Amino acid sequence: MNAPRAELLLTGEELVTGKTADSNGLFLARKLAAMGLPCLRITLVGDGGAEITTAAREALLRADVVIVSGGLGPTGDDLTRPALALALNRPLTTPAPLPEHRPGALPEGGEQLHNPQGSAAGFWVVTETQRVLAALPGVPWELETMWPELERRLRAHFPHAVRHALTLRTVGRMERQLDQEVGRVLTGLSGVEWGVTANPLAVDLHLTAVDAGTLQDTARRLRTALGDVVYGEDDTPLAGVVGRLLRERGWMVATAESCTGGAICAALTAVAGASDYVERTVVSYSNAAKVEALGVPQHLVDTHGAVSEAVARAMAEGLLGRSHADITLAVTGIAGPGGGTPDKPVGLVFMAVATADGTFCRGFLHRGDRSRVIARSVTRGLDLLRRALLHGNTGLETHFPPTPPGQHISS
Repeated sequence: MNAPRAELLLTGEELVTGKTADSNGLFLARKLAAMGLPCLRITLVGDGGAEITTAAREALLRADVVIVSGGLGPTGDDLTRPALALALNRPLTTPAPLPEHRPGALPEGGEQLHNPQGSAAGFWVVTETQRVLAALPGVPWELETMWPELERRLRAHFPHAVRHALTLRTVGRMERQLDQEVGRVLTGLSGVEWGVTANPLAVDLHLTAVDAGTLQDTARRLRTALGDVVYGEDDTPLAGVVGRLLRERGWMVATAESCTGGAICAALTAVAGASDYVERTVVSYSNAAKVEALGVPQHLVDTHGAVSEAVARAMAEGLLGRSHADITLAVTGIAGPGGGTPDKPVGLVFMAVATADGTFCRGFLHRGDRSRVIARSVTRGLDLLRRALLHGNTGLETHFPPTPPGQHISS
């Protein structure tokens, strides 16, 4: 049986006018993909009742599952509930409210969905043709806490159609490289579908299969073939993997950040329990800060410039000596859009990791605008820490993967 098809309908004037960036669609699409339930279309509409009705009717003609996000508030001017009832050709009814929820109308035959974080309940409706329409509030943290109940209902409603899914998270391979490697491993294998999603310097490999055993066997083959290019599965963040390795060693980490402005440490501390292994960060943005806070010799800055291997090494070593950390990471570069020269273009970043065993440093040329240079630097820095913890500084020459021409500056 083919997997059911899903569509998302996101409502709100703030979305169609560009005042607010959508996050609910991203969250829901990812969760549906994790079930192996493909999301075929995401539609944005305003708050008008006619527009919502038309969009919902069209979606129900195409998809087996339509999830609506937005509206559902208790005020009388919210048009989402009556608009969806009209799309279903059903009258509105007012059921007994769930505990801690205001009464909210819903299409006849529908069931309320509990909202643990808010006062407006969602609802779930199964049509005469067994299609599903589910409505959730637009507030992201409310919608996200309601997802587990919706997932349980979807799996129960489509017990033989929803596939098993798994995502292998990789770093150190470009999308084309990974695609070729995976293709070689999966040649001749059947029963598994796969695709990739590229992130800054990282690629997520999505696997789906009807049979859970086939899925796990395929994942094992890929982990063996790709080695430590695979850093985690599903929602595992790279910073969380670094944290786990630090905790296993009983080590503390400190970062010295110039062009990233503390973003690497922010990624590490976004993980719960980071106080167990994050010692400090020094945002040494100016040359004076590099000299005064980290002990970088002034003559290195004068001779080589702040963006150089010599200064990156000195930053990492200086922080190692001035902190209580067991491992330090330093980054210095030119994020742009200005400040570049022919010898040191925008995107040039040097990174160094220091431990008691020594210091490893490498330079990179990260392409893209300022935000992308910073994002790539964060990924690269976290991966450098991960590999140093796995293989030691002395093993980084062989275990830190090469990068495509134009992105690596030989150290």
